[in-house]
Amino acid sequence: MLAMADKHGDVNASVPGLARMAGLTVEQTQEGLAKFQQPDEFSRTPDHGGRRIEIIEGGWHLLNHGKYRDLMSVEERREYNRRK
Repeated sequence: MLAMADKHGDVNASVPGLARMAGLTVEQTQEGLAKFQQPDEFSRTPDHGGRRIEIIEGGWHLLNHGKYRDLMSVEERREYNRRK
């Protein structure tokens, strides 16, 4: 999902489309999405109760997108964008 996100951290996709991109079944994808939407008391980043995503119209918003974007060095960002 990080690789699919736009500059705001939004991932515009359907569950079947996300499953195809990830090489998973629809059921596995649904399970993963459900986990990412739940609080995680053991998360190293307790923002948003440890949740990773929230549902938006047309897909999901990555709640910790800004943190990971900011962690990338300029060189890492160039490589990331090249691969994307």
